[in-house]
Order: sequence, then C-alpha cells, then structure tokens
Amino acid sequence: MRLTNCDLLILCFSSPAACKSRRKFSTCTLLPPAAQKSQSHLIQQGNCYGESNFLKESNAHELLNKMPAWDVVSITAAIGDAAREQHHDGALYLFSKMIMHNIRPTESSFGDVIPSSTALGNLGMGKQLYAFAMKLGVQPNVFVGSSLVDLYAKLSSSVEDARSAFEDTHEPNVVSFTALMCGYLKSGRFNEALELFKSMPERNVITWNAIICGFSQSGQNEEALSLFIQMLKEGLVLPDQETFPCVIMVAANIAALGIDVEVSRIVFSSSTDYLLIREVL
Repeated sequence: MRLTNCDLLILCFSSPAACKSRRKFSTCTLLPPAAQKSQSHLIQQGNCYGESNFLKESNAHELLNKMPAWDVVSITAAIGDAAREQHHDGALYLFSKMIMHNIRPTESSFGDVIPSSTALGNLGMGKQLYAFAMKLGVQPNVFVGSSLVDLYAKLSSSVEDARSAFEDTHEPNVVSFTALMCGYLKSGRFNEALELFKSMPERNVITWNAIICGFSQSGQNEEALSLFIQMLKEGLVLPDQETFPCVIMVAANIAALGIDVEVSRIVFSSSTDYLLIREVL
C-alpha cells in the first residue's frame, strides 16, 4: 500500500525547517475528525519532534546508517530501543523516517511509538497515531490496545476514554487491566478500581504497587494495608522496592492515627528485596 501525501503529514516530526516556518497544511479529510483536529493543532504549534535532541543525545545517524536493511522489522526494533532508552522524541523521529521510506508500520510499530506520545504528555499525538493505525487497517490487538488505554488513562480528562479503549482491546492482558485501574485511581474512582483489581485474571507487582500506593496516597490506609497483607498471603507476587515506601507510609499513618492495628515487625532483605509484615487486626 502506497501512502498518500495526506498520510505523510506526520512527517512534520522530521522537518524542523517546515515547523519553524509554520507552513499551513490543509487537514487530511481521510482521517477521523478527532485526528484532523489534533493534527492541525500539532502543526500550528510549530513544535515538531525532530532530529535535534535525539541526534545530540544518541547515535541515531550511526544507528540508521548501520541498519542492515530498511525494513519494518529493523526500524520497529530501533523505535522500541529508543523508547526503552527514554529517547521518546527519537522514537517518534524514527517512526516518521519509517513512513518517509514508505515502510508500512505494523501493530508492533504502533505499540512501541504510542507510549512515547504518552511519555511526552502529548495526548493529541497519541490519538493521531492511533487514527493513522486504524486508517492503515491495523487491528487493535492487545499490544496497541494496551498502549491506547495507558495513553487515555494518563492524559485524558475522562477515564471513560480509557474504558472505551479497554473494551475495544482484543483479549486484554495484565498491562491493559493495570492501565485502566490506574486511570480509575487517578480519577478518584476507588471502588471501580478495586472491583477491576478483583476481577483481574492475573496480577503482577506493578498492579499490586499501583493499587496499594493509590489507596495509600489518598489516605485510605486501612484498605492499603489490607491489600498488602493480601499480597503477602497469596504469595504469588513478591513485593519489590517500589512497594516499600507506600507500605511504610501506610504503617506510619496508621500509627499516627492510633488505629488498633499493630505492625510488629518489618524486615528488609537486600538480597531478595522481600518485606515481611506480621499484623494483628
């Protein structure tokens, strides 16, 4: 499939000169209205994610020049590497180079680049990328879907956007569930967050940390402690260093409030990063 010039408006990312001159582009009528709006807004901003920072902070030119083949596998891998190294503007730049070379992105390509929009706090760009994926006929598999749920959960003013993306995700996994749960916690919808947590077919330490810390930071200390105790009793997932600060804050708050809960022993083991608590309710 050959991409049209309309599709290539996303290449504003890789053209600092065009951005500086704030050239006027007409909105692509082939994209959905929401994508048209975000696209126009991005271009008018004159704030393109281009080469400057990425090329200064990484070996992007060397990476691109040494790439054995400009194909979807190699450049998608490069996008993923850039994102994991926190070069999120670089991930977007590489994605634009992919389109410039008329290489059709896959689900993995979009699943890697949408989180970079989230990390940069650019909801409009994430929505534009997803609209572009839908125009190409990319299916909302769990990889792309989870990225979109996370985008909306963190950046949208309404958690319902995240919920809708979750419902559209084919076979959501622990990442999808956790992203939506975090959206509920961020919105103060703790009952819904807890219900979703209880319904999860699988949980990892990120899930547990999010629910424990979410309740702890909102002052719901007894619920947070109860969740931590449940985590230990189930024994399927061990606490890590991200768990400790929240649990210590919970214990301190409970002690300060004089609630009749004794946390009698806290033992840290540097070799296992495991924390033991014996409680008396």
